[in-house]
Amino acid sequence: FEYSADKGDSWRTIGVDYDMSGNVHKFDWEPDNSRELYNYQLRAVAVDIRGSEKATEVLMDCGVQPITDDEFLNLIEKKAFEFFKDHQDPNTGLFADTSGGGDASIASTGIGFAALCIGAERGWIDKDEARKRAITTLDTFLPRTPEEEPLAEGRFGFFYHFLRKHTAKRAGKSEISTVDTAILVCGALTAGEYFGGEVKKKAEEIYKRVEWEKFLSLEEGPWFNNFSMGWSPERGFLDSYWDFYTDESILISLLAIGSPTHPVDPEVFYTWARHSAAYETGKPFIFTWHGALFSYQYAHLWFDLRNKIDRQGVDWFENTTNATLANRQFCIDNADKFKGYGPNSWGITSMARPGGYIMHFGAPPTGSGEPQYDGTISPTGPAGSIVFTPYLATSALKYMYMTHPRLWGQYGLKDSFNLDLNWYAPTYYGIGVGMILVPVENFRTGFVWKNFMKNEYIQNSLVKAGFTGKKG
Repeated sequence: FEYSADKGDSWRTIGVDYDMSGNVHKFDWEPDNSRELYNYQLRAVAVDIRGSEKATEVLMDCGVQPITDDEFLNLIEKKAFEFFKDHQDPNTGLFADTSGGGDASIASTGIGFAALCIGAERGWIDKDEARKRAITTLDTFLPRTPEEEPLAEGRFGFFYHFLRKHTAKRAGKSEISTVDTAILVCGALTAGEYFGGEVKKKAEEIYKRVEWEKFLSLEEGPWFNNFSMGWSPERGFLDSYWDFYTDESILISLLAIGSPTHPVDPEVFYTWARHSAAYETGKPFIFTWHGALFSYQYAHLWFDLRNKIDRQGVDWFENTTNATLANRQFCIDNADKFKGYGPNSWGITSMARPGGYIMHFGAPPTGSGEPQYDGTISPTGPAGSIVFTPYLATSALKYMYMTHPRLWGQYGLKDSFNLDLNWYAPTYYGIGVGMILVPVENFRTGFVWKNFMKNEYIQNSLVKAGFTGKKG
């Protein structure tokens, strides 16, 4: 049997050696472009015992069954997983920052831990292989003996943002990063709860080694009780602090509060600035400095904050929901200015753009006053929002997939695109595909949430920070 996608100009084989003597055969195939659902022809070719063609008959015109939402989400999730499967160093266990090779990122590695768990649970990788991979990675961040330092370079239990993938040594002038170490710890703890045993022991040891108080400013002044963003040998502690709400502040604060060995005062959760406003006629929410969508999402990759409020009564899950709706509405309102903006084409966040990777694009309201944007959109925006706005996010992702064939590649949806410039990102980023993989899995099953939240130290962090169940 053969099929044609071009009205019979060319044919491709589906299968051979069908015995047609009264038997019924079921077969299927993956078309060249699943966006073209109809316009296919199917034909049967009869051959003799020597393989010579004897007769050919076009059987029917046919269409491809439209992909369901769950099939689509499974597709993009599996493709995202394959990035982590393909880009883990076999010796250090570190995960690459990008598909272009080069250095590893500890944030990508943190998400890589979750990817191994998801892949094992879904049968995309053998569970024993995934466990061994996780152990290899954990060992890179732990000392072999009490007298030694870990293979991965760092300081006070924190690690450099970028490491040489094959050696785990500091890459270039990379800084020791508090938020990227936090993402690494979250991924390790997730793997620890999923695999248990040796993996859990090693994961918690990494957590216990982080001296959170070392990066906490205790001097009276504007940054009192705020965490420094990082440290480098050349500059010392960076003159930048987590002093304004962002999901990264939530992530760092809760991990530090819950630490079994180096806990900090729970008041750190309430020290960074919280300012609330609405976009146009939408609901008000506590906004971030640049308004990038990712800055409302990172803590929610791991912490299940549904139906919970903090001591000040803030529902952070609802807060991100409202920020997501504002980001989408801003894109709708500016669709006349940029070809890529619209009701199913939104997501102003950290992403690749012509000229390099950008972290500070966003939508209003913002702490900086005026958001920055240029028509570039990232699928990671709606993907990271799928637990907050399931229908809107899924619709946007399917629209991007169906409408922009150039946005699809080896690891699924590419990082970003700009229709005004006819530009599509050529490279995948670990944190980008991770922002597809983890939220989609949480939306489908809650898998990462369930495992991460099983950890006793994580549960304790929420209690100490004053989180309670939301009434009504």
